[in-house]
Amino acid sequence: MTGQFSLSSGKTFRALLAKGGITVDKLEVVQGEQGGNNRIDIIQADRDQYVAKWYFSSDRDQRDRLGSEWSFLSYAQSAGLRSVPRPLASLPEQRVALYEYLPGRKLSQKEIGLKEVCEAAQFLSDLNHPSLLRYSAGLQMASEAFWSAAGHIEHIDSRLARFNDVILSGEIDESFASLRNELQNLWQQIKTALRNFEANFAFSLDEPLVINKRMISPSDFGFHNILFTPQDGLKFIDFEYAGWDDPAKSLSDFFLQPALPVPFEYFESFVGIALQNFSEKEKILERVKIMLPLFALKWCCIILNPFVPEWADRSKFANNSLNLANLKAERLVKAEDMLIRSRYLLGLYQDI
Repeated sequence: MTGQFSLSSGKTFRALLAKGGITVDKLEVVQGEQGGNNRIDIIQADRDQYVAKWYFSSDRDQRDRLGSEWSFLSYAQSAGLRSVPRPLASLPEQRVALYEYLPGRKLSQKEIGLKEVCEAAQFLSDLNHPSLLRYSAGLQMASEAFWSAAGHIEHIDSRLARFNDVILSGEIDESFASLRNELQNLWQQIKTALRNFEANFAFSLDEPLVINKRMISPSDFGFHNILFTPQDGLKFIDFEYAGWDDPAKSLSDFFLQPALPVPFEYFESFVGIALQNFSEKEKILERVKIMLPLFALKWCCIILNPFVPEWADRSKFANNSLNLANLKAERLVKAEDMLIRSRYLLGLYQDI
């Protein structure tokens, strides 16, 4: 079914196509899959398809999502990587960009096995091949990238502090308050464990990662942002948080993201491939393992975002039919599961 779009939107689509050097007579637009932070339109221009992506911004959240995705895809194109969409044109003042349309489908949970995990790891490895780094000058820092453990700790402190301002008004919010207390208690345990590692092992909370231990990353990397094609294998999309990142965050998030969780049984295989171009991969791997419980608890905070008032602005931009009450109830269950995972990972510290 062809979607309806306003005259002003139609002018925007034609301006994008023209800027990308694409001449078109007949133009049709269908609304694509709605994301958490953006809107997607599929443009049928004569016989070809393209993706128009609209990016969220507000006074409270001014991250340059378009700039991050554009610079990342420009790097990938310069590096010769063909498993991502080509960037074609952008109108930054309108926060919209035009990309190559990639056919494919999302994999189901039961379809994710060792082969798919290793293919995703190879993509991360290819992004960080030393011969390609000469193209990386335009890359930004990934969203929420910090170069020290202390930076990540401070960021999670701020996320938890936001929860203290939530106005409780109902049974769902009361359940949230109980979970919030559990989160804060576990967070204190994790911080104590990290300080103990600093005191007894070669691990520093404050020392920044040296450049050769930093990683070019999609950042929000997982099978929720991967398409499968029978002919070409995996294709990778959605890079609005991409850039230079802490490997501990990137590698942890691949397994911790709750949309399509990846079994931890593939962790060693994934990390071994993803880090194959790093000279000190064993030290990086040790740091990843130490910080896994930290990032699991951070994901608890992310999952509980619907309880933070300003979060609704961004989500309603992407999906104006959002049912916030239902979403809160769903997220409480997922956050409980992630809290259990964080406790479990904390218990594995003795095996590192």
